Amino acid sequence: MSFPHGKETHIDIWESEPYNMRMKMTVEIDEKKLSRLMKLTGLKTKTKALNYALSAAERSARRNRLLSTSLAPKDLENAIDPNYNLRELRARERPAGL
Repeated sequence: MSFPHGKETHIDIWESEPYNMRMKMTVEIDEKKLSRLMKLTGLKTKTKALNYALSAAERSARRNRLLSTSLAPKDLENAIDPNYNLRELRARERPAGL
């Protein structure tokens, strides 16, 4: 694969999170995009930047799928627990001394 600016890189990716399957692969990545992502996010390794990008893309796809679903008011009747109390939860999570 070639990119318009002519720069590409091959990266070996290892998934490092313990709850995920580890997989090594060689992929062609637009080096300028990867560099911009690392600069914007402050991520120090290419693997972390790629994992971040994959997670962000997955979240975006899930959100888009959810937003494209038609929900009627009846579908939302039991969406929130009637005992849910945001102020109480925040008070319990507040650090001591605040």
